[in-house]
Amino acid sequence: MNETSFIKTTKRTIVYPRRAIGYIAFLMPFVLTFGTKIIGVCDTIQSSISAYYHTDMRWVLLGSMIAIALLLVSYKGYNKADEYTTNIAAFLAVGIIIFPSEVAFFPECTITTEPPQIYEYKLHNAFAGFFFLALAYMSYFIFTRSSLHPQFRKKAKVYRNRVYRICAITILACMILIIVYKLFLEEIVFITKIKPIFWLESIAMLAFGTSWLTKGQVLFRDVKLKDLDELS
Repeated sequence: MNETSFIKTTKRTIVYPRRAIGYIAFLMPFVLTFGTKIIGVCDTIQSSISAYYHTDMRWVLLGSMIAIALLLVSYKGYNKADEYTTNIAAFLAVGIIIFPSEVAFFPECTITTEPPQIYEYKLHNAFAGFFFLALAYMSYFIFTRSSLHPQFRKKAKVYRNRVYRICAITILACMILIIVYKLFLEEIVFITKIKPIFWLESIAMLAFGTSWLTKGQVLFRDVKLKDLDELS
């Protein structure tokens, strides 16, 4: 395979899927929020990103998660262990889709006629939590790998690794804050009114998207794509 063919094949099978995952994740909070305002004439921000399942943006949310799951399954890592991790993340994404979240009934926003069973939204929360943990693990431990010794890595790779670690820590911090809120602060009215889960999930999704956009060479890209290390 000549250099031109290598670059074209690599972009098609590795780079573009990474970018697709990144863009979907990064744009999801904005699309759901503004889409509900435009399509559903709903000015109320939902309690969480998953709560948009119960609005007119249901199929956008489901389609986005299905796309992420399919792209994760097709993702090619450094080894089988990496692929197992992305497959697990894809499985968790499917679980998020199958089991709907708890619904907050806002008459002008909600299209769901019957709320999900308790076990359904508890499973949803579990799948979502482990999904974000898998994303953080990939960003911190998998994306930062390289076939080159640290002293031989290009500056762009060094910067990308910093981005990956910041994104992973951000995702974990958001998950911890959500747990703290659910355990200790959910009954405090003024805190609940600002929709902390929605905002923390949105920040986590932005970090998720940023990590994958960086992995897709949108941020801190190498000038020329010559070997697989420059895709790390």
